[in-house]
Amino acid sequence: MKKIRIKVENRVFDITLEEDFASFLKNELDVLSSCDIKTLLSLYFERSYEIFSTQKKLDDFIKKNLLDK
Repeated sequence: MKKIRIKVENRVFDITLEEDFASFLKNELDVLSSCDIKTLLSLYFERSYEIFSTQKKLDDFIKKNLLDK
């Protein structure tokens, strides 16, 4: 596990993540450390929508290609 520290609007947050995931997020965490709350929420919802869309495509693919056979 790896502890990551980000700063949002002069508040410091320590978050513990798996090392591989922490390394993956390093660049994004650097950007997040200089965000205000509004920007942070906007980025969160954008990423959530990306995950939602990807999951929907994956579910559709599985139904079409694996379950119908």
